[in-house]
Amino acid sequence: MAARTKIFIPGKGEFTLTEADHVASGGEGAVYVKKGYAIKLFFDPAKAQQHGMESKISQLSAIQHPFIVAPLGPVYDQAQTFIGYYMPMAKGEPLVKTFTNSWRDANRFEDTQAVELVGNMRDAVRAAHSLGALLVDGNEMNYLAEGVQPRIIDVDSWQIGKHKATALMPSIRDYHTPTFNQGSDWFGWGVVSFQVLTGIHPFKGTHPDFKKADLVGRMQANASVFDPKVKLNSAVRDLNRIPGALKDWYRDVFEKGVRTAPPASFVATVSATAPRTTRVVQSASGSVRHEKLVSLPGRIRHVSGAGVAFYDGAAGMEAFDLQRRARIVGLDDQKIAALFSNQACLVRHGLSHVFLARAGDQITGELLCVAGDPLPAVTALPPLALAANRLVVIDGRPFALNPGTEQGLIELAVDTLGPRVIATVKAVWPVPVQSTRFYDGVAIMDCLGKPFLVVPEGNAVHINRCPALASYRPISAFARRAGFVLVEALSTRDGQMYRLELRLNGVQYDIAREDVIDSPGMSTAINAKGILVAVFDDGEVTVANTLGAGQRVVPDGSVTKDMALFALPDGVAYFRDDTVYRLSLA
Repeated sequence: MAARTKIFIPGKGEFTLTEADHVASGGEGAVYVKKGYAIKLFFDPAKAQQHGMESKISQLSAIQHPFIVAPLGPVYDQAQTFIGYYMPMAKGEPLVKTFTNSWRDANRFEDTQAVELVGNMRDAVRAAHSLGALLVDGNEMNYLAEGVQPRIIDVDSWQIGKHKATALMPSIRDYHTPTFNQGSDWFGWGVVSFQVLTGIHPFKGTHPDFKKADLVGRMQANASVFDPKVKLNSAVRDLNRIPGALKDWYRDVFEKGVRTAPPASFVATVSATAPRTTRVVQSASGSVRHEKLVSLPGRIRHVSGAGVAFYDGAAGMEAFDLQRRARIVGLDDQKIAALFSNQACLVRHGLSHVFLARAGDQITGELLCVAGDPLPAVTALPPLALAANRLVVIDGRPFALNPGTEQGLIELAVDTLGPRVIATVKAVWPVPVQSTRFYDGVAIMDCLGKPFLVVPEGNAVHINRCPALASYRPISAFARRAGFVLVEALSTRDGQMYRLELRLNGVQYDIAREDVIDSPGMSTAINAKGILVAVFDDGEVTVANTLGAGQRVVPDGSVTKDMALFALPDGVAYFRDDTVYRLSLA
């Protein structure tokens, strides 16, 4: 696309798109956001026209359902040539986030919400079928979740009327059905919805008769997780928590090849706050030590990079400073919810913390102390005039995100000026945040289809190409320095989930290691010496040098994948239930 492209939408008028409006690029086109609409422009409009896309868009625009992000109408260039279509701007989180325990815990997304979300996904597929359409490629990356409401995207790839679908992710393909039909759609829905409920693909886990990467073989043999020979890691949620009627349907579909619609109704069968069970795979070998640091009066939901534990308190979530061993005063449930929705951020400032929040075109702030400090519990900061739609913290550095410009990554600083604490703009970085996804210590930028990694380190922000990511759909990522990045991603080649170790090689990132994984969700931390400590599977700790080569695996049965690792100034720790432990190697 040129720096500025003018388009015309019948009944809406003329729009001018810039690179700052770009959101993402896929195989056939690029998506932009403008004036409340999402606009998809085809890379090859002539080919799209040849394949009847204008007619298909007209048919799909008749679909009206709150859970389906269907096209609203065509888009033309100044010569009145069909070049794409527009649709409502969908809100929500990528559905794959609901697969992970870390996101679910932090957002208090429990079994009851997961079951309601899955039921709404079922209703959306029903609605498509009632209108004569097939999703065909309803894979996990083609859903968003806004609370318990799904949003199905990429609707232009559906099959409707004479317009046949061709693309299909191997991870949801029905290898027992030669053509696309409602039964194969329900099989794909089953695969995706099962992951929402359990955190794992129904044909994953360790099976003694199949190699780990043989997903297709497992699917062809109906060798699902219900096979008693399959071993599941501790992060997988208990299959017995699936509502009974739905669990029976999953068994019939995955083990017996039944192809019917799922039950018309089902409800959660356990308490919304019931704790997850932990599977112990073997006895401890003594290679790993677990030292109890602190127990809190409620279930720990998340620990931030600033060493703050968020836990269930009497009146909602509360915050506890693990370094000072005291509760943070003034950080209530409402403010913590704003932190997790990126409408606010929390940064350490000396012995205290500063809570920054969006308020219109201003950033407001409060200095928060811990219980027992002689200072006032809450001290307001002067407001900072700044337009932003989100606030994030990357490796301890606060950033405001402005989607209206290509210089959209605005670094903030919290300083002491005489008796006052103030927030100021420290630097502006050339990152179009509309097309950038932010993860743990790293962001991934889609620069008109070309992936870049954005990693703050020291006083700089490093922006480097990563062409190898072009064939992956990122799910999560982790970094603490620019030279070493871990990414979990879905491969568009084989539909498998991979954990990628990316190393900076000159000016670009290359894949140094690629491992097939059962399910997303990394438990990782990097200590002050640049050593990565990770639990990628039950019974083993992975230790790697992020500053150079070298990796070893330390076996110990006391280690399980559901341990949530994080770094403290004096080492690596993890939390489970209401307790924080220090983890060290013997």
